[in-house]
Amino acid sequence: MFRVNRGNNTESRSLSSKAANDGSKHRIGFSINETGLFISLNRTLVIDIPGPLPAHLSGPLFVGGVETWSPAIKDDLSSDQTLFGCFELLSLNGVMTSLQPFITHQYPPSIGCSRRSLCTANSCLNGGTCLDNWISTSCKCANGFQGASCEEQVTVSFTTTIMGMKLESLSSIFNLTLKFLVSSPQDGLILSTDNQVS
Repeated sequence: MFRVNRGNNTESRSLSSKAANDGSKHRIGFSINETGLFISLNRTLVIDIPGPLPAHLSGPLFVGGVETWSPAIKDDLSSDQTLFGCFELLSLNGVMTSLQPFITHQYPPSIGCSRRSLCTANSCLNGGTCLDNWISTSCKCANGFQGASCEEQVTVSFTTTIMGMKLESLSSIFNLTLKFLVSSPQDGLILSTDNQVS
């Protein structure tokens, strides 16, 4: 959100959260002169506030958050949280600028530019691989499993003549389908039941 005080009124502009909040790095550019204020995202103009405006910024520039969330600022924002993310390669008036002299907050940011993964050790079960989709996670399940967390075993393999499964504690069955693959030329039992059809 950008706010420009013209003296007799204040203009505000906002970037769409969908344009910048996607987990990728973006380049934002800011330019102000007598003709107006211009904001670009990934070198594309996204905000244009026409002049006349002051030829430069005056006062401190807050990055990532502000010291005090005044009611006026809260009214313009969809969230009053500080940024969870990182900044890098700050250029002021065309000169690459070190961030270290400006880090004076009681809780200083850490060094580096990485984001926290949403995946945890328990996100996916049975050997599934967690995929971080930025605002959600999904699982790529190992062979033989499916479900949102790979919690359902859907494949079994029979390798000896004494193997088999007995499906018990099921409600009345009136429809059944399954897929099978024969790995031997000899005859074998697929399904059987000792119950009468009623």
